[in-house]
Amino acid sequence: MAHEQGAETLFNVIPPAIAPDFFEDYGLTVSQEQAQSITWEIVLLSTYWIKRAIQVGIPEQAGKEIWEHVQTQVRERWESRFGFVHRPIEQFFSDIETKYRGWDHMGNQGGEPIAILTQVAGTLESEGTIPRGEEHKLLVLLLDLVPMEEIGLAVAEIEEGFSPDSLP
Repeated sequence: MAHEQGAETLFNVIPPAIAPDFFEDYGLTVSQEQAQSITWEIVLLSTYWIKRAIQVGIPEQAGKEIWEHVQTQVRERWESRFGFVHRPIEQFFSDIETKYRGWDHMGNQGGEPIAILTQVAGTLESEGTIPRGEEHKLLVLLLDLVPMEEIGLAVAEIEEGFSPDSLP
């Protein structure tokens, strides 16, 4: 049960679906479809940092169980939390594998989290999700919405629940 509670805490820091008008605060004008694409990337980035934080801060077996529960939450609340009515969950989990490898490679090469966020913003710009020249605005939005600090704090709290003998 403790693993499920930890997973629920981590899942709840992932931002829900983002409405197009929210982007106006960042100087971006986007359609519903563009907002969905950006939300998709934010959910991918958030789950990536959840997985990485679990790997670093939680004993291996417990971490695997917590990660499985986080994935279950994503599946169960796919439409209701993120609004992904027309986007298949299978595509999300396929993207996880592909993008995580690339992001892990960047991190292993010494890239800071900002490098990953910058790469995502650049990709969304080059794909036409946001207009050319707006990458910096999207980067600010990603810095504000991808909950890296909250994830770290949540994992630290979960980690406190383990005895010193069970830590890696």
